[in-house]
Amino acid sequence: MDEALAAEAVRKTNKAAAGKVAAAVRVLDLSMMGIDILPVLVPRRGEKDGEGEQGKEVDDDDSQLAASVEVINLHGNALTASMIDAGIGGWLEWCGGVAVLVELFLSANLLESVPDVVCSIETLETLSLAHNAIAELPDRLARLARLRSLDVSHNKLDAVPARIAALPVLNELRCDGNTGLAAALPPGLVDDTSTEGQTALIAYLRGDHEPAATVTVVVATENNSPAQHRCWAYARCSCKVAAAWK
Repeated sequence: MDEALAAEAVRKTNKAAAGKVAAAVRVLDLSMMGIDILPVLVPRRGEKDGEGEQGKEVDDDDSQLAASVEVINLHGNALTASMIDAGIGGWLEWCGGVAVLVELFLSANLLESVPDVVCSIETLETLSLAHNAIAELPDRLARLARLRSLDVSHNKLDAVPARIAALPVLNELRCDGNTGLAAALPPGLVDDTSTEGQTALIAYLRGDHEPAATVTVVVATENNSPAQHRCWAYARCSCKVAAAWK
């Protein structure tokens, strides 16, 4: 994409994004659009909308409207960390630091690292970074004290910092599809995406387990055939098998 085409793409995407904000208020959905350039998601104060002298100047009402957006979905594009830092960082600046963003979907892009701006959005409750090429999770993610759901599946991770697993309200953690991480933890722990499996994974990463407590329990299924269930932290795990074992 040459410079002229890139500039035109920025202008059109910027205008479309601003229009979607106005139409939906709560949700800004730019998923599966093939975006490889992310402009500031809404124009900054004093800027025109790109239509020459007749362009409308952004005012404080527009700023309040943008600040009400709770969900940004950028899944399935071709964005890098630096592009997201520029686009979402500019949006946060334009909102004057009063954004209430609670869900951010950056899955299936070209991320090799977690965008810095993500670690500054302290209102986030749901964050998806799945299906990228992220090799490391920064400790700064632990600033997101309201985070309840974190999806980092299908990346290149070989570790998850304990500080992140220890986030106070985190109850969903997807890490499956990270072969290095799976090799570093007990077999099967990473790839169990059930509610019980995610609970056990979080407990394990927090250190809330006893090494001697890793057991395989034989239980009866509905048709009374034996089945194995591996409970990684049975001493504190809330799963039914753990409860029975206790």
